[in-house]
Amino acid sequence: MQSQRQRGSPGTEVVPSADPEAIRTAIEGVVIRNHDQDRAYTCQISVQDSYGDTVCERTVTVDPGGTMSLELELGAGVYRVEALHDAGGPVSGDCLIGGDPAEYARIETGNGTISVIDAGRPF
Repeated sequence: MQSQRQRGSPGTEVVPSADPEAIRTAIEGVVIRNHDQDRAYTCQISVQDSYGDTVCERTVTVDPGGTMSLELELGAGVYRVEALHDAGGPVSGDCLIGGDPAEYARIETGNGTISVIDAGRPF
């Protein structure tokens, strides 16, 4: 699958959907933020559709205080997002990912912890 990936803007990775029949749109589906100002985290991220099929699997390193995003080519829907890094996890959450700016999964790291949050839900 590595040959199918395309680079987007800095800090963004474009990952095509595994389902060729899906109506897909490139959307900012996962945003990873590192709140730790002194440490980078290497995060393993998996996104699964409602059938349990993995549609994206990535390992990314987020610099101290950094933010990056994965731009996914997916149809709008609820996806299971799982994440872990070298100091915490695994954690998971069901997240609405779609074309609306509030429809994405947010992964937060810092102080040795990691969490997955549906960005459309209030804290």
